[in-house]
Amino acid sequence: MSWIVAKSVCEALGAKLVVLNSLAENQAVGQNITRKLGTMIGLHRNPNNKSSWLWVDGSRATYSLPWNTGELNNPEGGDCVRMLPKAKGYRWKHIPCDTFHSHIPYVCETRGKSVRIILYIAPGMLNHS
Repeated sequence: MSWIVAKSVCEALGAKLVVLNSLAENQAVGQNITRKLGTMIGLHRNPNNKSSWLWVDGSRATYSLPWNTGELNNPEGGDCVRMLPKAKGYRWKHIPCDTFHSHIPYVCETRGKSVRIILYIAPGMLNHS
């Protein structure tokens, strides 16, 4: 599915694509990703200012793991983001928001009364297209 559809599926579950605010959070999510292609995260380019990035909750990206080589200033790479796997240091890479990515899972998160809940959704786990 596309990043846009992954975002919609998370929202339909009462959650959102994961927001990462620190290196520790990035590594915690990354360490639970077993696929070799990484996962979609809730970061996207600000449509009103293409040089800045927003999380799906509307917050500005204040924490930024080093991007994969050449990614940060690559406007051709896409306006949405996936986290690369451990072999690539859990770095971030641009992806087109509306392109179908059948092999890339995504991570949703929601908050309970006193706990943050992370949902890892692999392709095919939910019957959405």
